[in-house]
Amino acid sequence: AEEESRLGIVLAAARISIGGVLVLAAIAQRLSGFDRRLQAIEGYRLVPRRMQPLILGLVTGAEMFLGPCLITGVHPRAINLITACYLLILAGAMAQALRQGIVTECGCFGALSAERVRWRLVTRSIILSAFLAADALLGARWALASGHETAVLVPLTILTLGQFLFDVESARRHLAGNRASLP
Repeated sequence: AEEESRLGIVLAAARISIGGVLVLAAIAQRLSGFDRRLQAIEGYRLVPRRMQPLILGLVTGAEMFLGPCLITGVHPRAINLITACYLLILAGAMAQALRQGIVTECGCFGALSAERVRWRLVTRSIILSAFLAADALLGARWALASGHETAVLVPLTILTLGQFLFDVESARRHLAGNRASLP
């Protein structure tokens, strides 16, 4: 029982830390401007240019939503599993870039980091996913927002949706403006 309690504390600390990293990543990306964020998405060569604003909005929106949910413990089992899947999708995107010999920045922290995609980053995302999945499977016991999920989720959802729509439309206009100025 004591060992299980220690494991629960370690997993809760991992969940909260991962949430903090996602919040930091979302803020760093927002401060980086559309050019850098769109270049990071384009660097993976996964989606056509016209879809990049949507991906930009989804990535930043996911991190803005999931990060605070992980920190506060809102619906921890579901949020842990959703975040684990999100991190595995990012790991898959990085792995496909590496397998194709694409050299690109990961884009994880916008202008705060110019780190290139490496197998170490793929491994890190998989390990973080495993921590979140283990926390979900073992019950994700510690939650700051326990009993107050609605008070966290409603404003967070409104903020995230507003930011998502703003990002997608602004990035779409940014791309359209760049195309118009090309010779």
